[in-house]
Amino acid sequence: MGGNLLIVIGSGHEHWENNFNGALLLQQELEKIDAGISRGILCQGFTYNQDLHDQAMIMEVGGHREHPRGGRCGYPDPRRSPG
Repeated sequence: MGGNLLIVIGSGHEHWENNFNGALLLQQELEKIDAGISRGILCQGFTYNQDLHDQAMIMEVGGHREHPRGGRCGYPDPRRSPG
């Protein structure tokens, strides 16, 4: 199993709800594809430059409890050919 995904949204700007709604839709779709892949949505009182574009978000792969290789090797690299 690969690294789980955490979606980070900056709530330190006036249109953060647009980004949150996009993150919520993405989380729901990810869970349909692979149940349990999402660690949820974390809202922080910063902007992370997410005020520059609607539905901008940060995707954190893995976590401090996972081995570093989990995020890099858990899912196939689409740039590499199988075999």
